[in-house]
Amino acid sequence: MTRPSGRGFKVGYVFISYSRHDGTYVDKLVEYLNAHQVETWVDREDMVHGSRYKRLIRGAIDDCESFLVVMTPASERSKWVDNELDWAERRQKPIYSLLLGGTPFFGLSASHYEDVTDQRMPSGRFIATLLPTRPLSRQETPTPRPVRAATMRPAGRSATPDTEAAVLKGHTAGVLGCAFSPDGRYIVTASYDRTLRIWNAASGGRIRTLTGHRDPVRSCTVATRDSHVFSASTDRTIRRWDPTNGRLLQTYEGHGGGVWDCSVAPSGEYLLSASGDDTLRLWTVDTGETVKILTGHTGPVRGCAIAPDGSFVASASYDRTLRLWDPVSGSAIRVLSGHSNGLWDCAISPDSQYVVSASYDGTLRIWDPGTGETLQVLRGHDDRVRGCSIAPTGEYLASASTDKAVRLWDPASGRTLSTLRGHTEPVRACAVSPSADLVVSASYDKTARIWRTSTADHE
Repeated sequence: MTRPSGRGFKVGYVFISYSRHDGTYVDKLVEYLNAHQVETWVDREDMVHGSRYKRLIRGAIDDCESFLVVMTPASERSKWVDNELDWAERRQKPIYSLLLGGTPFFGLSASHYEDVTDQRMPSGRFIATLLPTRPLSRQETPTPRPVRAATMRPAGRSATPDTEAAVLKGHTAGVLGCAFSPDGRYIVTASYDRTLRIWNAASGGRIRTLTGHRDPVRSCTVATRDSHVFSASTDRTIRRWDPTNGRLLQTYEGHGGGVWDCSVAPSGEYLLSASGDDTLRLWTVDTGETVKILTGHTGPVRGCAIAPDGSFVASASYDRTLRLWDPVSGSAIRVLSGHSNGLWDCAISPDSQYVVSASYDGTLRIWDPGTGETLQVLRGHDDRVRGCSIAPTGEYLASASTDKAVRLWDPASGRTLSTLRGHTEPVRACAVSPSADLVVSASYDKTARIWRTSTADHE
């Protein structure tokens, strides 16, 4: 397959159908595909196979770009694999196969399949067929609206290049999330290897490892009130940890799908989570009770954020919308549309006056939560944008992309301030330190990197 010339990015995701008997291989396959910029949808959990589960599976197949079945004697006997394959055929999805064991399925022997009976990963040629590649959208950029200086501070940054301060090594699989502690003294990372790690932000040394999740840990955050660590996992739970001793304090359960993101209110009283079951949940931190279930998205919810003033919460979904919600009533305040592909993350400014969204369309957007208007469209990444974070000072924002780079932006003008390069695989997430002088990035290359930024005022 010839890759189109010019800038482009892989669109959509691949639905993987398999037998639980082959779960070990599929876990490795998913990590391998993700590292090669192919997003996947796969259920690793024991789900209650009711009508809601069927709708979830059908919806995931409806929205996928292609369907991949791992062929083994066990999957050929599986009722669920048979049903998923039937639905994919009915929806006229491109079907690809990997032969892990046995013989090709009847009816698929003539389709595009690759032999991986020796447990190897699929070839680059096979991977290239799974998702189309299309040029980045060149939609007309809205005319930037004047904004109050208090809302978006002009970036007072010198021309001194930003530098890499440390590389955090130790995870055995891709790093999917990262966060600073409220005092900026330590960093937390979340990984596909099912662990979290706590690091010294000054030296880059590892302090401890948190274990307990049964599946990949997708994101992490640190509470302002007590510095407790919260982690979100595809095992459908959020967990709360004491970072001083690594002790698990609480497990929050209730989502019907993997949990992709979580955010804690500045007061420390409630927790927000985003899930692949298309919902968000508001929880009481201390009791673990679900207070509200926020429904309305028509696709997996990948990112969430709580406004610092507590007036609203935001969610980013694969249904291409950013939604703002009233945390008291649980009702949607606004549905913001404009991205041409799914959203992966969102962030809210320190004064709660603007919201940033990160999308698979290769752009970020800055929104006015009061009017729903787009204030800026940030273009510059060469691939999907997976994460975003706003400096607590408000003077710049950071973004993480599949193009292996982190970019720093001036939110007032929309211009790129700096591009941070060093990762060897897609960058999944980023976070800015409380003092705004450090940025940490998390990558599929199994590392997190600390970058020292220059924030000196122009003279």
